[in-house]
Amino acid sequence: ALSLVLPSLHAGLFASPDETAVAVSIAQIGKTGSAAVAEPLARALPWLHPRSYVASGDALVPIGFLGWPWWLAQVDRFLPFAALTWFASVFAASGVIPWYLLLRKRFGPAAAWWGTAIAWTFPPVLLYLNRSFFGHLPQYSLLFWSVWIVIWVAGHENRTRSTQRAWHVLAGLLLGIALSFRPVEAVWLLPVFGVMWSLGGSI
Repeated sequence: ALSLVLPSLHAGLFASPDETAVAVSIAQIGKTGSAAVAEPLARALPWLHPRSYVASGDALVPIGFLGWPWWLAQVDRFLPFAALTWFASVFAASGVIPWYLLLRKRFGPAAAWWGTAIAWTFPPVLLYLNRSFFGHLPQYSLLFWSVWIVIWVAGHENRTRSTQRAWHVLAGLLLGIALSFRPVEAVWLLPVFGVMWSLGGSI
């Protein structure tokens, strides 16, 4: 029954060519260590390729979502592929926690509850939770966690400098991983993170 609600969980079939590309890339990375898919016609017909891929020599390579399938391939070492879609959905949904905490800090619990309920039941968000191999929402969720850490540390100035530095390193690490999912998103993710960092505890 769940397969009717979550297409990505149905027998390895996906409702989007982008999700299919991520799934193929995960499998390729797991088998060969590379996301490239051998294609003899790629050199002769470089314009003929599936969505989310480009021709490179005698192979097809993914474009735009470089890091997301690589990270999922690492998780796939420990989980069966069928469970990987569940993991990706939970990972994407984890952003609801820092989102709520950020809103609560600025606007109070009642506004935070409503803001979270509305934002995380918005149709595009439900779409990305449904299509669990899309890298968009997992990337934003990591950004929310990173921003929350920065603001949380700013509100606890009594902590030692080494402790604050460790938390800042973690925030930077999460931001770096988020950027690796879809590097092109750096054009807006980095400015948002920079503004949050500069505002710190005033949020």
